[in-house]
Amino acid sequence: MNDDQLDRLLDALPREIAPPRDPWPGVVARLHAPRPVWAVPMRIAAALAIFGAGLAAGRLLPDHRAETPAASSPFLAAVEVQHTGSAYVQALARLDATPATDPAIRQGREAARATLAAAEQLVAAAPSQ
Repeated sequence: MNDDQLDRLLDALPREIAPPRDPWPGVVARLHAPRPVWAVPMRIAAALAIFGAGLAAGRLLPDHRAETPAASSPFLAAVEVQHTGSAYVQALARLDATPATDPAIRQGREAARATLAAAEQLVAAAPSQ
């Protein structure tokens, strides 16, 4: 059978088919039918089982939150600050070397300067740390 024959056969099919009987009386009867006595307790039990499984999973499975180096030792925190500061200074140098013809670059420079000023204020507020 080729595509043309298949297209002709499909075109010959009716576009709508009436159901052999009216389905709505059966639908209405099922909606208004009394529910079994055990249906509500089973739903409550299922909800409690799902809640209990979630609670058990939360308590029994290992915690996968990443611990930051700063939380584990002051030395690692200092190394992280030094690393981050060096990366920030390098990024500022690259930003300053870029011509300021683009408004986005000017905006980036302003944001970087504001961040640097905030860091300087933070250092000035706590010089012993």
